[in-house]
Amino acid sequence: ILCYNSGKTSWRYSHVKDNYAISSEYTSASCELHRYNIFFNKITKQLLIIAVCLASSLLFGTMMAKASDTGKTELTAEERAWVDTHPVIRLAPDPTFPPFEFFDEQGKFQGIAADYMVLLEKKLGIHIEAVQLKDWLEVIKQIKDGRVDMVSAVMKTEERSEFLNFSEPYLKYPYVIVASQGDQKLDLEKLKGKRVAVVNKYAIHEFLERDHPELNLIPVADYREGLRGVSFDRYDAFVANLASLSYSIDKEGISNLRVAGESGYYINLSIVVRKNMPDLIPILNKGLRMISEQERSAIFTKWIKLGEPDKPWWQLSREQIIILVSFFAAMVLLAMLFWNRRLQSAVKLRTVTLRQSEAKYRLLFEGALDAIVI
Repeated sequence: ILCYNSGKTSWRYSHVKDNYAISSEYTSASCELHRYNIFFNKITKQLLIIAVCLASSLLFGTMMAKASDTGKTELTAEERAWVDTHPVIRLAPDPTFPPFEFFDEQGKFQGIAADYMVLLEKKLGIHIEAVQLKDWLEVIKQIKDGRVDMVSAVMKTEERSEFLNFSEPYLKYPYVIVASQGDQKLDLEKLKGKRVAVVNKYAIHEFLERDHPELNLIPVADYREGLRGVSFDRYDAFVANLASLSYSIDKEGISNLRVAGESGYYINLSIVVRKNMPDLIPILNKGLRMISEQERSAIFTKWIKLGEPDKPWWQLSREQIIILVSFFAAMVLLAMLFWNRRLQSAVKLRTVTLRQSEAKYRLLFEGALDAIVI
């Protein structure tokens, strides 16, 4: 492009170049925005597909597990008929076995096992009538004689299997060694010749008598007697399950005791029925399977405060994983949407500026008085 006025040639040529540059920059910005929109849409779709697939698979797995459990726990016609012909099941809990089973000051059946029995009543349509007896020995005597039908939390042993039917275990805790304050770690070998208290006729009593005859075992009536005996130095140690110890120490307000070591044994509690009622066992097993993980967790939290650390992420429930996956997917999508909005606003602002500049230069160029020859 040449101008007659040589003094203005460079100026007008410069503005033509500016106009071309503006149009090129505008076109480039538009193309860049278009390419980014294509890229963003692809990423968004992929993230949405991944999030939906993960959430769907977890939800489907949860539904299948629940459906599977429901299929396993449906009572047969024979089992339903048995329930209908036994409208009341007489239960004799251990009256002094907190937090698993006990009677409060008002004579009400309380504890972990009591809460499980309430759930079984609802899920199976049975009625359980709790009977308060004097002590554990009386409970054993009456279920042997057939005067009661069921006990809600019992450890399986060879001796008990002779006169009791056992459900699947539904509660498990370690047996630990409790001693007075100090820093020495204890095990069963170090208790040889020591005065070791155990609750009379509890499963751990039978285990230690059978496997460790070298121990000087002293049977006590209940946890209160065992804990107070160690606290006042009548016994050197007390072996009992961790859940009951945690509950009893808290209730008794005893501060000079510690968990000094592990025994290597675990308490696995089942529901037991008298020997001539075997038909009740498969019904109870199905009822226990009907109890959800959330219901079990709520019962545990209600009765036991062990101060355990939070579970790592890989031990989270399906529902918690679904919530976490959905939350992170939503955060990523929101961040990308925000980023896209910011970029679109910036491009729009730049485009408006470029258009205004283009219009201004076009007016200046077209309104010039000097002739232009092309």
